[in-house]
Amino acid sequence: MCKKKDSLKDSQKSIKNLKSYADTLHDASFLFEEKVEELSLLRRIGNIVGYLFDQEVFYRKFVDILMEETNIENCSFMLMDNDSNRLVLKMARGRNDDGTFFEHPIDSGTIFSMGEGVAGKVASERETILVDDASKDKRFEIRKTRFSIGSLLCTPLIFQEKVLGVINLSHSQPHAFNQTNKRIIELLCAFVSSMLGNAIDYITIKDQEKLKAILEGIRLSILLIDPETSKIVDCNRYTEEWLGYSKEELLSKKHIFDILSPEYQERAKQIVHEIIEKNSPEFYEICVIKKDGNANIGEINGTMISYQGKNIVQLSIRDITERRNFEKALKKSEEKYHNLLETASDAIISTNQDGIIINFNKRAEEIFGYTREKVLGKPVLLLSPEEDRERERKALEKFKTSRQLGIIGKTIEREGLRKDGQRIPLESSWSILKIEGDYIITAILRDITERKKAERELRETKEFIEKVIKTSVDGIMTCDINGNVTSVNSSLEKMTGLKKEEILGEHASILISEDQKIRKMFRDKTAQLFEMGSTSYESALKRKDSKYVEVDVNSFLIKNEKGDYIAGVSIFRDITEKKKAAMEIRKAKEFLENLFKTSTDAILVTDPQGNITVVNDTMEKMVGYSKDELLGKHSSILNPPDKELRSRIVRDLKKLFEEGSIYGHETTWQRKDGQHIFIESNKSLLKDKDGHVIGGVNFARDVTEKKKVESMLLQTEKLKSLGELAGGVAHDFNNVLAAILGR
Repeated sequence: MCKKKDSLKDSQKSIKNLKSYADTLHDASFLFEEKVEELSLLRRIGNIVGYLFDQEVFYRKFVDILMEETNIENCSFMLMDNDSNRLVLKMARGRNDDGTFFEHPIDSGTIFSMGEGVAGKVASERETILVDDASKDKRFEIRKTRFSIGSLLCTPLIFQEKVLGVINLSHSQPHAFNQTNKRIIELLCAFVSSMLGNAIDYITIKDQEKLKAILEGIRLSILLIDPETSKIVDCNRYTEEWLGYSKEELLSKKHIFDILSPEYQERAKQIVHEIIEKNSPEFYEICVIKKDGNANIGEINGTMISYQGKNIVQLSIRDITERRNFEKALKKSEEKYHNLLETASDAIISTNQDGIIINFNKRAEEIFGYTREKVLGKPVLLLSPEEDRERERKALEKFKTSRQLGIIGKTIEREGLRKDGQRIPLESSWSILKIEGDYIITAILRDITERKKAERELRETKEFIEKVIKTSVDGIMTCDINGNVTSVNSSLEKMTGLKKEEILGEHASILISEDQKIRKMFRDKTAQLFEMGSTSYESALKRKDSKYVEVDVNSFLIKNEKGDYIAGVSIFRDITEKKKAAMEIRKAKEFLENLFKTSTDAILVTDPQGNITVVNDTMEKMVGYSKDELLGKHSSILNPPDKELRSRIVRDLKKLFEEGSIYGHETTWQRKDGQHIFIESNKSLLKDKDGHVIGGVNFARDVTEKKKVESMLLQTEKLKSLGELAGGVAHDFNNVLAAILGR
């Protein structure tokens, strides 16, 4: 029995020990998971350390990790502004939005003073604050946001005892964060603070090095002044060059005022005081005495900066001596400027910032038709068409606040409205000048009526030329200065059998015959083209089907305004049919020349006035005159001095001009030796293609011998008839006589 009791006690003890082990194991497992979670977060944070010098990217990635690894709904970063000693919201993001990062407009909702709100309290006390239920916690006034806050966890970012900022984490539900969350976030913030602080220190050092390099390179005098003693503690190289002092000499001066003109020293003390007290960025004018004793006018402003761990005054002085001298010269030249203004070929109109006309030159009077007295003090919109006035009025209103006009620095075309209501095209350019706080807007307007007319005529001419090129029966090709084809018309496509796409971009020589003589001529003519600017010649174009087209080529080069060749144009005329016609004409001419030369008939050609222009050899032989004696003489040289014959010739000429030709006409010519010859001729008028008489041609045949034979034959016939008559008479006489004699 006792053994059973002891056994039961041992079992109960073992069960108790097992439970204790299980609880210990569970706690160890929980701690292990927490450590694994912490290590995972630290590892991921370590992976983004390379983005520290681009803080926006670093914060983005850091928030991404927090969103992924925790249950937070909203996160914001607030960084300390050292100048104002206030927290400024730099980034805010919710789980369901992309967030707002950096450089957003700063307002009262994005700035916290030390001790103000949860963030200000965390920054001032340097301890994490966990708000379990924001609706019940009366310690803080939670600012209104676009999302509800149920619970809040705010942790400071501290590096080397300096608060860099705070991180706010929130959730819409109360009690969303526990002590474990707090411990993990504090661990992460400590890790991030260390990285961020070191990065800021590094950037600060680099910025100071860059600043020093910049100050040494700029053409501006930079002086660093001890705010307590006004002694110069450093300066840049340009200051030494400008003042003529070495740095050692400047640093040995008792104070900055030793290099200023006496009458400016008190004013300079006030300036330094204002810079120290107000950090005023205003500009002041002082007089600086250089080492050589010369006085220079300087424009000075200053600011407080941190230099080698101490706040000092940085003075920037710009030498404006030349500017002041220029202003004096400018003032003296006002009258000259006024004269130039009045004689300008463009209208010059100035207005104040309200658009009221304050200057109106003579050319403006001529363009708009108003006198200066009528428009001064009137709105400039008076000179604009009605439909433009509202837009221009809004532009002037916008200028009053933005001090910007979209047309400044531009040359634009617009319309103006004359006094008589006529619209005029104008080219305008605008400028703004600030004089003693007032803004002067000046417009320079040029009447471009004639230019517009010329542009319209040029455009119409261009359209006409394009139509001519498009409809021309001649092939037209343009090339760049290297001979590569840039355009062809449809006639050239038809002429070569090639499509436009097959020619464009290719060298013009692809259209030239493969014949070496023709290609050599092409090279020679191209050289002549660049030497003379134009050339003409006959050539042969190669067709796509390997046949050739004989063409007349006229080429010329186009120049730009500088006189440089920029392109070439070639016009090709198909002369294949012309060549054939010329061949036919040549053959016909040779035939006629042979006929003219070998004809047994005399051929005489005259002009419309009857002057002999051409005779053949037979003509010379027929009339006894040489060719030289006949050419240029009137054809009447061949007419005998017979009135009746001349009257008949006049009638024949009238008939010739009425009918155009006379065939089988007989007349009489007088040879050089005075002998008359009988002529049988065929006469025709010569006319041009318009039907106008350009001359006459006479084919004449000498029928003198024919006439003699005909006369002899006629005489023979007459004698025969007379014999027969005489025989009959004799017979009848014999019969009568016989009757009388009684036979």
